[in-house]
Amino acid sequence: MAWLVGSSSYPKFQYASLNSKPRTFRAIQLLPSAPPRFPDFHERLRVKIVEVSVDDVGSYDALSYVWGNVGRRPASRLVIVETPEGGEAELRIYASLEVALLSLVRQSHARPLFVDQICINQRDEAEKKAQVQLMGEIYARCARVVIWLGPGTRESDRFFGFTGELCEDGVLNRVMGPNVARFPLVFKAVMDPSVEVDEVERRDRDDILSLLAKYGPGYPLRGLADVLEHPWFNRLWIIQEICLAPEVVFMCGEHALCIDCFRVGIMFFNIWNTYWVNQTEWSASEAEIRLRNGILDRNASFIRLFQERKSLYVTRERRSLYDLVLKYNVNEHDVKIGATEPEDRIFGLLGLAQDGLIRDEIASEIKYKNVREVYTRFAALVIKEDIDVLLLSQAPKSKHNLPSWVPDWSASKLRLPHSYSKLRTPSFSAGGTRPTQEPSVDLRTASLLVPGIIVDRISRAGTQSMQEEKRPTDIQQLDYVSARRFIDEIHEFLSIAENLRHPGIPATQDEQQRTQAVLRLSDGGLSERQFPSPSSDPDADSSPSLHYIHTQVSRWGQRLIDTERNLLPFYSLRHILKTATTGPWYTAPYRILQSLLGALHVQLYVLYSRLRRRHTTTVLRSAYPEDWYRAAGLDPAVWRTPESALVSENMCKNAGRRLFVTEQGYVGLGPGYVEVEAGDVVVVLLGSSVPHVLRPKVDDAPAASVAVAGGGGGSGTADADADAEAWTYLGEAYCEGIMDGEILREGGRSHTNFRVF
Repeated sequence: MAWLVGSSSYPKFQYASLNSKPRTFRAIQLLPSAPPRFPDFHERLRVKIVEVSVDDVGSYDALSYVWGNVGRRPASRLVIVETPEGGEAELRIYASLEVALLSLVRQSHARPLFVDQICINQRDEAEKKAQVQLMGEIYARCARVVIWLGPGTRESDRFFGFTGELCEDGVLNRVMGPNVARFPLVFKAVMDPSVEVDEVERRDRDDILSLLAKYGPGYPLRGLADVLEHPWFNRLWIIQEICLAPEVVFMCGEHALCIDCFRVGIMFFNIWNTYWVNQTEWSASEAEIRLRNGILDRNASFIRLFQERKSLYVTRERRSLYDLVLKYNVNEHDVKIGATEPEDRIFGLLGLAQDGLIRDEIASEIKYKNVREVYTRFAALVIKEDIDVLLLSQAPKSKHNLPSWVPDWSASKLRLPHSYSKLRTPSFSAGGTRPTQEPSVDLRTASLLVPGIIVDRISRAGTQSMQEEKRPTDIQQLDYVSARRFIDEIHEFLSIAENLRHPGIPATQDEQQRTQAVLRLSDGGLSERQFPSPSSDPDADSSPSLHYIHTQVSRWGQRLIDTERNLLPFYSLRHILKTATTGPWYTAPYRILQSLLGALHVQLYVLYSRLRRRHTTTVLRSAYPEDWYRAAGLDPAVWRTPESALVSENMCKNAGRRLFVTEQGYVGLGPGYVEVEAGDVVVVLLGSSVPHVLRPKVDDAPAASVAVAGGGGGSGTADADADAEAWTYLGEAYCEGIMDGEILREGGRSHTNFRVF
């Protein structure tokens, strides 16, 4: 049957060159479809290709869609193109686009339509480069963007119909439109009737409560899940396509919603879901909990897109290209937004970025099929403005043969740096402010030359690390057993450091100093910086409360270890078989039954904490009494507080990091994505917020010697570039006593240049 689909009598369409028309792009005019050649086949797509100037504002639409299985097989669906001479020629497109365009034909779409798969000559690299540079203007100056999600299903039809009916009511349009400034207080009042509101807010609250009663129980959860599962929502190019267009319409099968109506459907789910959680005594099934959690995860991407669009059209603010690359490529635990080509993780955001040196330089040389060159050029430009871009050079990297210091934006998981509270917000200042000598990059060798100070060589690396729970769950949760074992190893390393400690390195001999060091090393010093002080004095030490939470964490971890030790052997099949001849298993000693009861409380608490942490966007009432916490060996006054959640979150951020101790007694944490080893070197790079770990490069470079304090007279000037030793970049470090620029103020430390490959 392949010959029926894959062959035709039409000549191949020949694109006219656009090289002499820098402000011109192509669009298609949809024509009535041609009848199928054979019975039971669908109709054939017919189009006319026209040229349009980007200066003809509002004269065309643009289509946003998913290409499909690009690269697995060539495009095979026939498009009949009407030529200017009155003849016909053929193009081939992917099936997903054919379905979208035939649907628009049936709806009599009349306006010229920009469709990149057809309108850009995909075989002409020079044209592709020029058109990518125009893409931002093409989407910003169209009349509207039509978003094709794909063919409809019974569930997606329910969501589109439900949302259309919800919009006709008009309540959420008013609340999220003219009254949007009052919405946060109205939202709280919906969840808690005791919240005081004025007359306008009371009306909005009561109307929303009426909506919840009328529409909430019938909300098409599976319909929304079905819509949000469409691959369009996980595609990087959609960001500029949806954010730049003056009007946006979502199409799914034969149904359509404008972006504001689509947003109403999403917002009503968020309101209804929070209300449902607040009213439910956790009697819902696990399947429903997982369905709602999954929707929350998926709709976060749409909310982020809408906020980006709002910032462009309301505040008229644009971000730098680097900020956009960070925002849409650092994904933590979320599913990474998709991009067919790795280079598009940068190129696909050019249309949204504000003018600036980095954007202009990248836009001037758009080149595909060389990820190493594109990513290295981008990193070379960024590092002159922010040396902390190094913290995003994390392992494992994709197979692009990148230099060790260059971030891999295409990596499936790119984490926020351990030491950052959020993007572009460091918690420390180990390397001081912007250095007088900027880093420089040799693009021929892809090497970075960066000034800094050697702290010390690592003499021993730890074996323990904190982990997140490995059980299948939608909630980030600390594995408290690993936390307890990690804290035990911190005490061990601090004892080792005391015997090595060089004069000038902060001591941890007395109990208070050791306690504070343990607290900092357990979460990379984050909680100490972020923890609210119990005193009104801003200089007051917050460690007593922090210490108590850590004591609870340690106690909880030990309880789990004890439970595991007693419970698992008792429940094992081998144990039951061994004891079968001595008596039934339920006649176990009382102490074991006590352990089983304790384990039950532990498991119940873990289950409850998972569910509750996922839904604490507002003031939720607890479904369980304080006795549950006490029965699990926990203090409810601590575990039910935001401070406890903060500590747990910060410990999760440092999951995977291992301890190290240096030859002179510095104790710290290595990066969480690569293991440090004896012989690696801790350095402070000038202008960076944290220390870093480098490894001497021994294959084709001069030997990297290590000169620490006392090893030479520190003139404070950098060595000549030719003498720079060669290193491999491993990642960021936390190091006790040098996180706030102390090493820069220490005498006897000479500056050096590091050549990183």
